[in-house]
Amino acid sequence: MLDPLGSADCLSPDEVAQLVGKLFDRWQLDEQARRRLLGTDREAIAATPPTALTPEQLDRARVLLGIHAGLRLLFPENSAIRWSWVHRRNGAFDGRAPLDLLLEGGEGIARVSRHVRSDLAT
Repeated sequence: MLDPLGSADCLSPDEVAQLVGKLFDRWQLDEQARRRLLGTDREAIAATPPTALTPEQLDRARVLLGIHAGLRLLFPENSAIRWSWVHRRNGAFDGRAPLDLLLEGGEGIARVSRHVRSDLAT
């Protein structure tokens, strides 16, 4: 069975980098949030071409793209909700916005991904 949240797994690293950049633009994230979501520090960004991601960054980017793929399935007719969902307070996260958890890194990203998967399963 095809896993829609894993759809970015078949993309090349360059494609992932390009798409996650576009996703961050649509989510209206500043540079600090972008770095935190990918787990990068300022020095690493300065030394790395914008499309070159480490294996860990690629994994994170793929999960983030998977979350967006899930939101496309959950809200197929409402792009406004898809793009603003990460900024909206959510009872499943104790009233916090999904972005707050995503910015915490690994476990926060996994929690948001599990939530979207769970919503898709119901």
